[in-house]
Amino acid sequence: MSDLIKKKNPLLNRTSTQEPKEVFNRDKASLFSEKTVQSKEKIKSTSSIRVSKNTRISLNALKVVEDFDSVEDTINILLTEYINSLTPEKKKEVKYLIDIGSRRK
Repeated sequence: MSDLIKKKNPLLNRTSTQEPKEVFNRDKASLFSEKTVQSKEKIKSTSSIRVSKNTRISLNALKVVEDFDSVEDTINILLTEYINSLTPEKKKEVKYLIDIGSRRK
């Protein structure tokens, strides 16, 4: 038993300590840096919608004919125009449901 205590394991020999790349400084640290705020604003969550091929072809055709940037712009314009054509009661109901849907995120 005394032999086990006297022998040193060569794997545990420490040669040098490693220095950190950056040292923490309270003066420079902040909870909300500009980089994190900007990146959160740029990121928008996306989702996919399953539509038939005919609908996809029609949306792409409208995008090309009207020179929209994307299919998303086409859909947004179509939805806006359709919502504006609704009666005031239905507009209010749609806006209420959109508000509820955006809170679930």
